[in-house]
Amino acid sequence: TRRLAVQVAVWLLVVTAVMSVLFLTVEAFRVKVLNLFYRETSAYMDFGTAPDEDALRGADFVMIPTSIPEGYSLVEIEADETVRRMQYDNAAGESLFYEQHDVGQRLSIDTEQHCETVSIGANTGYLIHKDGYASLIWEQEGCFIVITGCLHMDELLQMAESVQKL
Repeated sequence: TRRLAVQVAVWLLVVTAVMSVLFLTVEAFRVKVLNLFYRETSAYMDFGTAPDEDALRGADFVMIPTSIPEGYSLVEIEADETVRRMQYDNAAGESLFYEQHDVGQRLSIDTEQHCETVSIGANTGYLIHKDGYASLIWEQEGCFIVITGCLHMDELLQMAESVQKL
C-alpha cells in the first residue's frame, strides 16, 4: 500500500510538472485552460485608448452636461484621478448616471440586447438598450463619456449634446 501511494505521488508530481511546463510555454494550451475561466463574447464591446504619459495623471478638466432631463436633480458627485461620476434622481426613484472616463481607461459595455450607432455633434456614439435601461457612450475631448438611465433616446441625445468642457 505504501509503495502504491509513492507511485501515485510520483505520477501526480510528473503530471503537474508537465501541465505547468505546457501552461507556461505553449500559448494554445494556455488559452484553452484560461477559457475554462474566462470567455470573451460578442455580447460586450470594449472601449479604450492607449495610455500615454499625460493619461496617467488624468485630465485637467471636467466635462458636464448642461441639459438634464426634466424632473431629475443632482444627488451625488464622485471623482478620482481618472473618472468623474454624477448621479441624478427623479421623484419616481429612477436614477440617471453620467460618467467621464479619462484617456487610457478601458471600458467594457454589455451590448447583448441591442446596440446602434448615433451621432452626437461631430462625434459617433453607441446607444445600447438592455432591460429597460439605455446607455450612451462616446468619445469627446479625449475622454469617454457614458450616460445610463431609464430614458428615451431623444432625452439621452439631448443630454449628450449638451456636454461641455469646463
